[in-house]
Order: sequence, then structure tokens, then C-alpha cells
Amino acid sequence: MAVISPWEESGARKSTRAGRASVTIERDADGFYRPASEEALIALVKKAHAEGKQLRVRGSAHSVAASIYADPLVTEDGPAGPASAPASGAIHVLLNNYRGMRVVDVGQRLVEVEAGVNLGVDPEDPSRTSTLENSLLFNLWRLGWTLSDLGGITHQTVSGFFSTGSSGGSLSWSVYDDIQGLRMIDGRGEVYEVDRDRTPEDFQATVTSMGLLGIISKVVLRCVPAFNITGQEAITRVKDASVDLFGEGSEERPSLARFLERTEYARLEWFPQRKGERLVVWQAQRIDPEPGFRPARYQEFSGDPELSQVFVCLFFTLLGNLDDLRAARSKLEPIFEQVDEELIQRLACLGRVGQPLVEALTLALEGTLDAAIEVLALAAPLLRKELPNLMGMALDTFMPLDSSKKGQDKGEPQCFRDWSWRGLPMDNQVIGSLLPTTFTELWIPLPYTQRAMKLLKDYFDEPASAQEALRRTGTYAIELYGAPPNPAWMSMSYSDGQDVWRDGVLRIDFYWFQRNAGDPAEVFYPQFWKLFRDNGIPFRLHWGKGHPVGSQEELADWAAFFRGQYARWDDFLERRRKLDPNNIFLTRYWRQRFDLSHLPAPQPREDAGTPLIMIIPAPSVAGQDEIRCRWPSKPLEPPSRSAQGWDVAGWVRFYCWLTLATVLYGIAVAHVPFLLGTPWTTCEVAGSSLGCVLAFHLFEVPVVTFNALVAGYGLLCFSSRTASRFQSLLRFAVSVNLVFFAFEIALLLDGLRRSEPLWETLALFSVALALGGGAFLGMFIHEKLHPRAS
Repeated sequence: MAVISPWEESGARKSTRAGRASVTIERDADGFYRPASEEALIALVKKAHAEGKQLRVRGSAHSVAASIYADPLVTEDGPAGPASAPASGAIHVLLNNYRGMRVVDVGQRLVEVEAGVNLGVDPEDPSRTSTLENSLLFNLWRLGWTLSDLGGITHQTVSGFFSTGSSGGSLSWSVYDDIQGLRMIDGRGEVYEVDRDRTPEDFQATVTSMGLLGIISKVVLRCVPAFNITGQEAITRVKDASVDLFGEGSEERPSLARFLERTEYARLEWFPQRKGERLVVWQAQRIDPEPGFRPARYQEFSGDPELSQVFVCLFFTLLGNLDDLRAARSKLEPIFEQVDEELIQRLACLGRVGQPLVEALTLALEGTLDAAIEVLALAAPLLRKELPNLMGMALDTFMPLDSSKKGQDKGEPQCFRDWSWRGLPMDNQVIGSLLPTTFTELWIPLPYTQRAMKLLKDYFDEPASAQEALRRTGTYAIELYGAPPNPAWMSMSYSDGQDVWRDGVLRIDFYWFQRNAGDPAEVFYPQFWKLFRDNGIPFRLHWGKGHPVGSQEELADWAAFFRGQYARWDDFLERRRKLDPNNIFLTRYWRQRFDLSHLPAPQPREDAGTPLIMIIPAPSVAGQDEIRCRWPSKPLEPPSRSAQGWDVAGWVRFYCWLTLATVLYGIAVAHVPFLLGTPWTTCEVAGSSLGCVLAFHLFEVPVVTFNALVAGYGLLCFSSRTASRFQSLLRFAVSVNLVFFAFEIALLLDGLRRSEPLWETLALFSVALALGGGAFLGMFIHEKLHPRAS
């Protein structure tokens, strides 16, 4: 372990204020306020309370957008996105400048963490300041400490992860047990603290509160000694798995519930699709740290992980948009961004030559994909019919069974060992921009496990139609794992120790690929909610994942159902009423969840006394008896891709005239020698000169004609309204011309080998030069068209 630095050794609790200077905090261009101190947070809450505005805090945006942002979620500028807040009068807060941490008590392993600290690295952080070095888990590891359990990813902020009741995959351990206390700011801007030991009732009410009882300012954690893990992952058919997924099980092959109870850390992914059915069983256990420990990391994607995810993204995006394949084109943009990044890294050794080559290869891919989408659109009816068979082929490719491995690995699971903070979040390897996944998460009392799993199996097996069966299962996996009970009022695993939840829960996640057409809360999730409710299986839904949508009556009915699942539901709402009297934290989404649509919207308060122009007290300056660690979070400026100079329309006209001139030149070069009685010698080596000439024309004439049409379209029709269409045509033209360029180079090299006449060499060289130069000019214009096309 690394040596403990001075700030880490400090256990001081006092702070000495050195001054009370004032600064002004303003909303940034992306719509977020970025406070850097608790005083600034308090002032923002007081502003919202006084002016009658909603206030919400964004963490890592791993929850559904409606649960994060204030109203309205969709404005004239579009819907809220992961990198920007809705353009409304509400106050949206981002805590990337509030990332401090201090050790409170070394002996008890108590650490106080500010709300903006991420558990691990957040690759989607809009401020682009989240790093391994400023993450909680890495810094705890340097101290020789960690947390008891972790979720499948660690992108989240500590405040967001804890306030939604999130959990890892274990019935033996819970990160909830590591939370010692919270420092909160209520809806009036008043600070209050809750502690597990000193104020247990207040603590249990507050620890899972979804931002409705106030803003979490700081979290006090009681850490555990660092540990490592060792484990394995097996991919088998369900009948061959080490777990009896649907039955009562045996000593050698335990039932699902028994397996979750026996295994320290476990995550199962069930692919129930008929043609590709399989079960992925990931399991691990703790081991003590040892000197010289050498991790062998778990690999979620075999071979080339980045390339594998590109292909998975491509496949599932096309698969999920068969009714309108052309709409899939815009959804595939992250593929090209990822390809750009990967190629830049891999071709960096080429120096200046690498960047143009990357652009050429990416544009060639985009053009090829455009052409493929047009062809697939014609075949969409056939593809829909064959979809069940395609799913089986895809799973065999992307998720091969252990039995299909080669050599000594055949039939063997993947084995791994790692530090717990890096190994438990097994899904951190997923690139979120390529495989964006959302889901609804049902928490079911553990005694209902076998009944719930059998119900799902029968539901999936029932349809005679393969298409209907696939509609029910979806094209993604179902995730299965457990969580222990706890006494937090609004935790999805809440138990008073006497109820049916006392043994813990089975969590069932129904995955949905976010680039599919449609809203899963309307077209996919409801079948499962209704199935379990109608069959008398109690369940709760993860507060940050998919929830029912519909009419006010339907939502009120669901709220009544969930009210029956939480013994302290009414107590929680009464506490919310007192702590947020102006309803500044209560958005439309949360009104629907708790059937509170009758409550008034936030109103300006004349008695609050907060000025409209916010003067924020400067952060307190720590004295010598309190040493803190605060990490810089200056945003990294994205590279500019804009170009100066000639207007883009001028560049388009220049390209089009140049293309027409090249077309005429190419036609002349190909035919004038024949008219002058000195035909090309290229076809003399072929068995049939006539067949060779026809083959050349079959290849070249469509390419030349297409280029001429693109040039004509650009000259006659280009405008701001047609820029996007012209950009697509240009992308395809560039990719075709690069292929044509490679063909001409091949002819040129062949001619040099045959010692062809000098005039043929010069002619081929000039045509190749024109094609290559035109392709790179097309790339340049394509980049200039980006702002206009968007």
C-alpha cells in the first residue's frame, strides 16, 4: 500500500475560518450551477426556496433522467441530456467542484466525503474532471481501506449512489452498513445531521431519500480493511449451469436462492431467447491481501474489448430499429467517435500521416454503413421474420459458451483475481456511449425466488410464435443478484425483521438497449410489472430505474400498490412535508411516484429574505488543525474542429466543379487513346480483351455516374436545408473514391511491373492523384459541414 500522506493522517474535526469574503456564483453555459463549498450549496437552496424554484442535483446520471432533473424535462431546446441540464428556470446543480475528503478517525476508519466525489472514474462526467486519482475507492485503497460491497459500476457520486438505495451483488455484505452519517441541507437551506448511532430513527428515514428530504452535503463512512477477491465466470446452457435456476436444487446444484445465500458475491445474466438461451454465472469471494499480489483481471469482452463493443452496438442498434432503419443512422454516431479514438491511439506512431488516415478510414466506414443501411432497409421484412434465428447467431458470436472454447480452455470458466475496489464493479469495462443500457429493477423477497423464476420461464415458453416469444424476452439479458435486508425506511430491501423481506431480496433487472425504437416503460417493462402483480408476488422498484408511466389514474393505482410494500411510506412523506415546505425538491416525476400531484408548485416566499442576486460566502479556510484534500477540477477544453476562411457553400461549389472536371478528364483519359489508335495495354494480358473492357466499365461507370450526380446535386440543390443530405452523399462518395483510388494504384503498380508505356503510367498516376486529392478534399468539407448539418 502507498504511504499515508499528512492529510490522510489527520483526524481533526475542528475547522478555523480565516475570512468571510463573498463571491458570486452563476449558472454555467450547460445549465448547471457548480458550487465549491457547503456555503454555496446552502445559498442555492435558499435561493430556490425564496424564489419558488425547483432544485435538483445531478450525480453521474446513471438513473433515469426524469428522476434527476427538475421540470420541464423537455424544453424548446430539446430534452435533458447526460451532459447538460434542461433550459428552464429551475436550479440544476453539478458537484464536480465539491470533491473533498478527510479522515475523521484513523482508528475507526471514519472518512468524511463531500457529495461530489465519485466512487470510481466517471467516463461520462460532463466536466471531464473525474479521474482515478480523485475517486473515493482509489484513495481509500491507498489507506488500506475499502467498502464492504460495490455495484456493477462505480461511476456514481457517493451521494447519488446512497440516496437511491443502490447496492452491490451480495446477500452477505452491504455497502449500506458502511454509512455512518449524513450531513443534509433541507428545503429551507438549514443544515441537519443524521447518525446511525446517535439518531438512528432520523438516519433510517434519510439514508435512502432520493433527494426529497434535502441535498446530501457530506457522507461519513466507516470503512473496512482492504481485501482482494478471487472468482470465476462460467457461460453455459441453463441446463448445464452450476445453479438450478428454476427448481428446488440439490446439494451439488443449489437453487438460485440457496446459491445467492452461499456465495459472497454473485451476478447472473440469463439470456432467455429460444435460439440463444444461456446463463452467465459470475461469482467471487474475499481473500486476504498478500505482499506481491498480482491481479489477473476479469475480462468482460474477449479479444479486442473496444472492437467487440463496436460490433455489438452496431448489431443491436440495427436490430432494434428494423421498422425504420434509416433512423438508426443518427444513433450510430458514437460508433464513429469510438472508432476515431481507437484509430488515433493505434496509428499515433504514424505521426502527421495518422490523422488523415484516421479520417479516411472513418469516412469509409460511414459510407459503407450508409450503403448497408439502404440495402438492409429493403430486406427489413425478411430480417424481422428471421430475427429469432439472428439472435441465436449473435449470442454465439458475442457471448460464446465455454464449451465452444478451443484447446485446454474448452469447457473451462474464466478465472480472475483482483483488488476488490477494481474487481467487484465487473461492468466498468462497458463503454457507455457504445452500449447504453437502461432497465427496470424489481426487488423481490428471497422466499419468492423459485416462484418468480418459474413464472418467468413459463411466460417465455408459452407463445407458439417465435416472434412473440422474442417480443416477450427482448433481445438483451436479464440480470439476477441479491441484496441483504436493512432498516432504511425507503430502501428497496427494507425489513422490520418480522416480515417476508427479512431474509433479503432477489433483484431482477430487465435490460433494454437504449438505442432501440420506443420507450421501454411503455413497450417492454409493463408486461413484467403486471405479471408479478397479477400473480401475487410482492416487489419494489429501484428508485432510479424504470417506473410505470400512464394516466394519472394508472399512476395513482401503482402508487397505492407500492405504498403497500413500504411500512414507513406515510412516515417518510410526513417528514418530506416538514423538511421541504415549499416543495422545491418535488418534481412531476416524484409527485407521480408518491401520488402527490395535488400539492402546489414552489411559490416565491416574501419572508425568506434571500436576494435575487446570489452572494455566496467564500469557502471556509482550514486551519492548521484540519488538513483537507481537495482535487482541482478545471474543465478540459475540447479540441476545436471548426475551420476558418472560405464559406462552406464556396467549398461545396469548388468540390463539385472539381469533381465534374475530374469526371470529364477520366472519361477522356480512358477513351481518347483508343480513338487515336493506341489503346490501353491493361487488357492485353487478359484472356478476353472484350471481357476485360466490359469488367472495367461495370466497375467504373456506376462510380463515375454517382460522382457526377453528387456534384450536380451540390451545384443545383445545396442549401442549409439540404446540408445534412449532401453530407451523407459526400460521405459515401469519399468512401467509394478511396476504393477507386486503391484500384488505380493497383493498376499503376501492375503497369510498372509490365513496363507499360510511359503515357499510361502518367495517366494512371494523374487519375489516382485526382481521386486521392478529391477524397481528402471531401473529408475536409465533410468536417466543415458538421455544424450546418446538425
